[in-house]
Amino acid sequence: MPALGLTRELQERSARLVDAGMHIVRASGPYAILVADAGVRCLPAVARRLASTASRRRFRFDGQAAAEAVIEGCEAAFDTTLESSEYGRAQGRLMNAITTYRQRERELAAVLLRYSDVASRNDLEDLGRSTHALRREVRALARQVRQRAEAGNDISLPDPAPGRSSPEAARV
Repeated sequence: MPALGLTRELQERSARLVDAGMHIVRASGPYAILVADAGVRCLPAVARRLASTASRRRFRFDGQAAAEAVIEGCEAAFDTTLESSEYGRAQGRLMNAITTYRQRERELAAVLLRYSDVASRNDLEDLGRSTHALRREVRALARQVRQRAEAGNDISLPDPAPGRSSPEAARV
């Protein structure tokens, strides 16, 4: 039996989120294999660098020389992988999958927040924009009042809502 209302929407959003999570798993496999392959190629490259460094510095092989040999060996192994088009495609697929997952996650959170009467991020951003616009309007009105007061003009406020009676008229 198909779900109705909130349950259906939650099921759909949850299913889309799980599907996006599966895409991350599928995309991370080739990426992880490429990085692991570079790591495996790193060991022989480091060993070769250490051997050549040790043979050049027969009596003065210190920690700094070893660290430099390790860094150079790893850079040589990883550079070929990181500069390949295959790595770029794998990384792009993984990033797209992660971005899609985050979007789906936000969609599900928005539904949950909407039905639980909790303000969402968008609601708070809208509220912030409205507050900012109102503050600017109040500042502009205060500036007009100051200018009229300085000029000696009558300081009468405009009718706040045309068509509505003023508080003084309502009291009469």
